Amino acid sequence: MIKRTGERVLAWIGVGIQLLGVLIWGGLLLFMGSSGFKEELRADNPTLSPSQASESANVFFIIMGVGLAIGLIVLIGTIIGAIKIGKSNKLAGILLLVFGIISLIFNWISAILWIIAGIMLLVRKPAPNLSSDISRAEHTANNHNDIPTENNDSEHQSMKSLDEVERRKSDDPYKY
Repeated sequence: MIKRTGERVLAWIGVGIQLLGVLIWGGLLLFMGSSGFKEELRADNPTLSPSQASESANVFFIIMGVGLAIGLIVLIGTIIGAIKIGKSNKLAGILLLVFGIISLIFNWISAILWIIAGIMLLVRKPAPNLSSDISRAEHTANNHNDIPTENNDSEHQSMKSLDEVERRKSDDPYKY
Protein backbone atom coordinates (compact mmCIF):
# COMPACT_ATOMS: atom_id res chain seq x y z
CA MET A 1 0.00 0.00 0.00
CA ILE A 2 1.44 3.34 -1.04
CA LYS A 3 1.13 6.34 1.24
CA ARG A 4 -0.91 9.16 -0.27
CA THR A 5 -0.03 11.89 2.23
CA GLY A 6 1.14 14.36 -0.40
CA GLU A 7 -2.02 14.00 -2.45
CA ARG A 8 -4.20 14.37 0.63
CA VAL A 9 -2.38 17.51 1.74
CA LEU A 10 -2.62 19.12 -1.70
CA ALA A 11 -6.31 18.25 -2.03
CA TRP A 12 -7.29 19.53 1.42
CA ILE A 13 -5.29 22.76 1.07
CA GLY A 14 -7.13 23.34 -2.21
CA VAL A 15 -10.46 22.62 -0.49
CA GLY A 16 -9.64 25.15 2.24
CA ILE A 17 -8.75 27.84 -0.28
CA GLN A 18 -11.90 27.07 -2.30
CA LEU A 19 -14.04 27.27 0.85
CA LEU A 20 -12.55 30.64 1.67
CA GLY A 21 -13.24 31.80 -1.90
CA VAL A 22 -16.85 30.58 -1.76
CA LEU A 23 -17.42 32.43 1.51
CA ILE A 24 -15.99 35.66 0.06
CA TRP A 25 -18.00 35.20 -3.14
CA GLY A 26 -21.17 34.66 -1.08
CA GLY A 27 -20.48 37.82 0.94
CA LEU A 28 -20.08 39.82 -2.27
CA LEU A 29 -23.31 38.34 -3.56
CA LEU A 30 -25.14 39.49 -0.43
CA PHE A 31 -23.71 42.98 -0.84
CA MET A 32 -24.74 43.13 -4.50
CA GLY A 33 -28.28 42.04 -3.68
CA SER A 34 -28.83 45.02 -1.40
CA SER A 35 -30.36 48.29 -2.60
CA GLY A 36 -27.18 50.14 -1.55
CA PHE A 37 -25.33 48.57 -4.49
CA LYS A 38 -27.75 50.12 -6.99
CA GLU A 39 -27.30 53.50 -5.34
CA GLU A 40 -23.52 53.13 -5.51
CA LEU A 41 -23.77 52.38 -9.23
CA ARG A 42 -25.76 55.57 -9.77
CA ALA A 43 -23.37 57.60 -7.60
CA ASP A 44 -20.34 56.38 -9.58
CA ASN A 45 -21.98 57.09 -12.93
CA PRO A 46 -24.61 59.85 -12.71
CA THR A 47 -25.63 59.37 -16.36
CA LEU A 48 -27.22 56.00 -15.50
CA SER A 49 -30.96 56.05 -15.17
CA PRO A 50 -32.53 54.10 -12.28
CA SER A 51 -33.69 51.39 -14.70
CA GLN A 52 -30.20 51.03 -16.20
CA ALA A 53 -28.66 50.83 -12.72
CA SER A 54 -31.21 48.18 -11.78
CA GLU A 55 -30.47 46.17 -14.93
CA SER A 56 -26.72 46.39 -14.36
CA ALA A 57 -27.14 45.25 -10.75
CA ASN A 58 -29.30 42.31 -11.89
CA VAL A 59 -26.69 41.24 -14.46
CA PHE A 60 -23.94 41.38 -11.82
CA PHE A 61 -26.20 39.50 -9.39
CA ILE A 62 -26.85 36.72 -11.94
CA ILE A 63 -23.16 36.40 -12.83
CA MET A 64 -22.19 36.24 -9.17
CA GLY A 65 -24.95 33.68 -8.46
CA VAL A 66 -23.76 31.41 -11.26
CA GLY A 67 -20.16 31.77 -10.04
CA LEU A 68 -21.23 30.88 -6.49
CA ALA A 69 -23.16 27.84 -7.72
CA ILE A 70 -20.18 26.60 -9.74
CA GLY A 71 -17.89 27.25 -6.77
CA LEU A 72 -20.13 25.19 -4.47
CA ILE A 73 -20.34 22.32 -6.98
CA VAL A 74 -16.55 22.30 -7.35
CA LEU A 75 -16.13 22.44 -3.57
CA ILE A 76 -18.45 19.47 -2.98
CA GLY A 77 -16.86 17.45 -5.80
CA THR A 78 -13.34 18.01 -4.53
CA ILE A 79 -14.33 17.16 -0.95
CA ILE A 80 -15.67 13.85 -2.26
CA GLY A 81 -12.46 13.35 -4.22
CA ALA A 82 -10.30 14.14 -1.19
CA ILE A 83 -12.27 11.68 0.95
CA LYS A 84 -11.83 8.94 -1.69
CA ILE A 85 -8.02 9.21 -1.64
CA GLY A 86 -6.67 5.90 -0.39
CA LYS A 87 -9.89 4.01 -1.04
CA SER A 88 -10.37 4.56 -4.75
CA ASN A 89 -7.35 6.41 -6.09
CA LYS A 90 -8.39 6.39 -9.75
CA LEU A 91 -11.81 7.89 -8.98
CA ALA A 92 -10.26 10.47 -6.65
CA GLY A 93 -7.67 11.40 -9.27
CA ILE A 94 -10.29 11.82 -11.99
CA LEU A 95 -12.54 13.91 -9.72
CA LEU A 96 -9.67 16.18 -8.70
CA LEU A 97 -8.53 16.60 -12.30
CA VAL A 98 -12.01 17.39 -13.64
CA PHE A 99 -12.90 19.84 -10.90
CA GLY A 100 -9.39 21.33 -11.03
CA ILE A 101 -9.84 22.09 -14.74
CA ILE A 102 -13.31 23.55 -14.13
CA SER A 103 -11.95 25.67 -11.30
CA LEU A 104 -9.12 27.16 -13.39
CA ILE A 105 -11.34 30.09 -14.36
CA PHE A 106 -12.41 31.04 -10.84
CA ASN A 107 -9.73 29.86 -8.42
CA TRP A 108 -6.49 28.95 -10.15
CA ILE A 109 -4.49 28.33 -6.95
CA SER A 110 -6.80 25.54 -5.82
CA ALA A 111 -7.06 24.31 -9.40
CA ILE A 112 -3.30 23.87 -9.71
CA LEU A 113 -3.15 22.00 -6.39
CA TRP A 114 -6.01 19.68 -7.43
CA ILE A 115 -4.52 19.04 -10.87
CA ILE A 116 -1.15 18.12 -9.34
CA ALA A 117 -2.83 15.84 -6.77
CA GLY A 118 -5.00 14.24 -9.47
CA ILE A 119 -2.02 13.52 -11.71
CA MET A 120 -0.09 12.08 -8.75
CA LEU A 121 -3.03 9.82 -7.89
CA LEU A 122 -3.25 8.50 -11.43
CA VAL A 123 0.49 8.17 -12.13
CA ARG A 124 2.05 6.91 -8.89
CA LYS A 125 1.87 3.14 -8.59
CA PRO A 126 2.65 1.04 -5.53
CA ALA A 127 6.04 -0.64 -5.50
CA PRO A 128 6.03 -4.35 -6.28
CA ASN A 129 5.81 -6.56 -3.22
CA LEU A 130 9.38 -7.80 -2.85
CA SER A 131 8.74 -9.84 0.29
CA SER A 132 6.45 -12.26 -1.55
CA ASP A 133 9.03 -12.63 -4.34
CA ILE A 134 11.77 -13.41 -1.79
CA SER A 135 9.63 -15.94 0.05
CA ARG A 136 8.80 -17.64 -3.26
CA ALA A 137 12.50 -17.83 -4.13
CA GLU A 138 13.32 -19.27 -0.69
CA HIS A 139 10.55 -21.83 -1.03
CA THR A 140 11.86 -22.89 -4.44
CA ALA A 141 15.42 -23.09 -3.10
CA ASN A 142 14.30 -25.17 -0.12
CA ASN A 143 12.45 -27.60 -2.36
CA HIS A 144 15.51 -27.87 -4.60
CA ASN A 145 17.82 -28.63 -1.66
CA ASP A 146 15.60 -31.47 -0.40
CA ILE A 147 16.38 -33.57 -3.48
CA PRO A 148 19.50 -35.67 -2.88
CA THR A 149 21.96 -35.28 -5.72
CA GLU A 150 25.66 -35.17 -6.26
CA ASN A 151 25.49 -31.36 -6.48
CA ASN A 152 24.25 -31.15 -2.91
CA ASP A 153 27.50 -32.69 -1.66
CA SER A 154 29.58 -30.14 -3.55
CA GLU A 155 27.33 -27.34 -2.28
CA HIS A 156 27.78 -28.67 1.23
CA GLN A 157 31.56 -28.64 0.80
CA SER A 158 31.48 -25.07 -0.52
CA MET A 159 29.38 -24.02 2.46
CA LYS A 160 31.96 -25.56 4.80
CA SER A 161 34.72 -23.67 3.05
CA LEU A 162 32.73 -20.44 3.34
CA ASP A 163 32.25 -21.08 7.04
CA GLU A 164 35.97 -21.65 7.33
CA VAL A 165 36.68 -18.31 5.63
CA GLU A 166 34.25 -16.50 7.92
CA ARG A 167 35.90 -18.11 10.97
CA ARG A 168 39.34 -16.99 9.78
CA LYS A 169 38.08 -13.46 9.20
CA SER A 170 36.69 -13.30 12.67
CA ASP A 171 40.00 -14.59 14.11
CA ASP A 172 42.17 -12.09 12.25
CA PRO A 173 40.12 -9.26 10.67
CA TYR A 174 43.21 -7.49 9.31
CA LYS A 175 44.40 -10.44 7.25
CA TYR A 176 41.48 -10.50 4.80
